Amino acid sequence: MNLFVYGSLRAGRKYHHFLEGAPLVADRAWTRGLLYDTGLGYPAMIPGRGIVRGEVYRVDRDRLKRIDRLEDFYGPGDPRNTYERVVRTVFTPLGPLSCFLYLYVDKDRLRAHGRRIRNGVWNE
Repeated sequence: MNLFVYGSLRAGRKYHHFLEGAPLVADRAWTRGLLYDTGLGYPAMIPGRGIVRGEVYRVDRDRLKRIDRLEDFYGPGDPRNTYERVVRTVFTPLGPLSCFLYLYVDKDRLRAHGRRIRNGVWNE
């Protein structure tokens, strides 16, 4: 399974250790969406026409479950979710890939309290 990461899971970031040993598929990747700095030490992405840049890793089910816990994803549509895990097309130098990624659930709160990152790259 491919996983697109755009924040604290990226190489050199706070939670990259969750991906240690996972094969890097593409270190330059992007998808459509709007990226925000939450002000809480991590970014959040919601659907939109902007571009969000990140990396793609190949992950197994066990690793994905650990990352689900980190991202407060309890299952599709669960009311406790902070993020929803979805499948989206991600563009890479290898061509388009189908990837899991995490979208922030509370779009209104994010728009009201987050800071939009127009260049699509979150920096800690």
